Amino acid sequence: LDHGGSGLTLSETAAGRDPLSLFATWFEAAAAHPDVVEANAMALATVDAATLRPSCRVVLMKGFDEHGFVWYTNYTSRKASE
Repeated sequence: LDHGGSGLTLSETAAGRDPLSLFATWFEAAAAHPDVVEANAMALATVDAATLRPSCRVVLMKGFDEHGFVWYTNYTSRKASE
C-alpha cells in the first residue's frame, strides 16, 4: 500500500512522545483503508527461553489501551507456552 498521500510518516518529529497515540493514528488509517482486509492482524515474535530460538506467528489484536496490547491466541498451542 502506498501511504504517500495519507500524511502518515515515520519521522521521529511527527511521532511525538506518546507511542500509543501514534499507533492509534496508524491503526485507524489502516482500518479505514479499503485494501486492508484485517488491520488487526499482526506478526508477534517470541524467543524460546531454553533454546533462544526465535519464532513468529500471526495474531489478531483484540484491542489496545494505555496498558498495552491484547491478542487472541490459542492457549494450548506451542506458541502460547513461549
